[in-house]
Amino acid sequence: MKNTDELCEKIERILSLKFKNSGVDASLSYVRNNIHVVIVSRFFDGLTEDLRHGLVYGFLDESDLKEEEIKRISLFALLSPDDVK
Repeated sequence: MKNTDELCEKIERILSLKFKNSGVDASLSYVRNNIHVVIVSRFFDGLTEDLRHGLVYGFLDESDLKEEEIKRISLFALLSPDDVK
């Protein structure tokens, strides 16, 4: 298993390829070994929270991440720019 910094960087790279021109951040959470992912993207405009999560999980499942690496993600904040105005 990758260390947390390497895994965060890999998650960011994977998601940045799918969400071009968007803000993507993966970082260590306050709970040891868990990761939080934040994405702000126009791609989420008009989508429900369930659809947003489904898309991101689909991209992660298609990647070369291992299941135990994906399970380390404990929080997703998936926002449209309109959500933060």
